[in-house]
Amino acid sequence: MKVFSDFNFTIDKKRVFNYIDCYEGRRIYKTISKMYEDFYEKLPSLITPKGFYNFVNNDDSKVPSHTLYCVITLGEKISEAIGEKYDDGEYIETLLLDAMADMVLFEYSNQFYKHLKKEASKMNLGLSSRNSPGERGIPMEYAEEILNKLAMPQEYNISLTSGFMVRPNKSMIYSYKCDTSYTSSKRDHDCSKCSNENCKMRSVKI
Repeated sequence: MKVFSDFNFTIDKKRVFNYIDCYEGRRIYKTISKMYEDFYEKLPSLITPKGFYNFVNNDDSKVPSHTLYCVITLGEKISEAIGEKYDDGEYIETLLLDAMADMVLFEYSNQFYKHLKKEASKMNLGLSSRNSPGERGIPMEYAEEILNKLAMPQEYNISLTSGFMVRPNKSMIYSYKCDTSYTSSKRDHDCSKCSNENCKMRSVKI
């Protein structure tokens, strides 16, 4: 297993506000905008982003020849901060900070993908589309296989709930099929192929 942590902190305010349906002209816009600026300054200290990955060699006589198992996380601190806001009854702050964390995680997953493509290219491998537990008919239980294949040390505190959701909360778990006959996509996630029709990301141009 290898660890990637060379992430570039970036977040688009307009995308966050679209995500929470907050637009200029609304009375609450200035208030939330001030909250956003405050959270923007604090957010880097609340996240410890890491991407974990492992290329596993399958039976070489078959296609695909490898499977790439992955987890990306923002760490526990951001989830704790969101939970504290909720417990204090600061529901607008909770909504905004949660949305900002989601947007950062989504952006970091794109940065992680670029790194994974380079690593795969060194092995003359291309990547399939992402295989995520709970999407496109993939059972949630598949998350357990991914975590087992990563064989992560306990110090990283990555685990699964009884419903096979990954912890910490602001994390993603998935895999790719890899083979010399595959060509990696330019983008990791193609909204046109996603079964989650209610995803707020669909309204955001990526």
